[in-house]
Amino acid sequence: MTINYQYKNVQAPTKTTLSDEQTAGHADHWRILTDDMSQDVPEWLQQMIEHAAIPKGLNSNVSASDSCLLLSEDQPCHINQVLAMKEGRPERFINAYPCVDSPYGLNCKIERIIANDNSHDAVLRLRSGDGSIIYAFDQLYTANRHQYQQGTSYFINFSAWAHEISISEQNEVIKVE
Repeated sequence: MTINYQYKNVQAPTKTTLSDEQTAGHADHWRILTDDMSQDVPEWLQQMIEHAAIPKGLNSNVSASDSCLLLSEDQPCHINQVLAMKEGRPERFINAYPCVDSPYGLNCKIERIIANDNSHDAVLRLRSGDGSIIYAFDQLYTANRHQYQQGTSYFINFSAWAHEISISEQNEVIKVE
């Protein structure tokens, strides 16, 4: 009797972990979309509760035993919320950030994940087919974080696109109050 076995070495992309002090919070993200956070954000969160939906990530076996849940509204501009789950029930709010659906996308490989494990925020370092390096905020990191494989090509949908990033002057400072 002959048994043939093909070993498949599956590796996750390299992960760099950031602390809470090194990452922007959800309030920083909300400031991008509104000048009146005290009025707009509670309305957005209420709309999220009224029209909650779960986006489909790479894992088709999402279950109630998962430790986090990502809520998202199916609108062109919406807020994603990350909730901590325990025994299939929401336990606490972790983070929220704005999302914009768009027609832009490319097939890319994930080279590195830069993540904050407390807030479940992540930026992916992507390499496109032509060799371009792209850094993108991962709106579905909470749902997909255990599914990413090094060397696998994924279709990446981009909410926004920066045509050019240039190095700032050493004395240039952005002050946020």
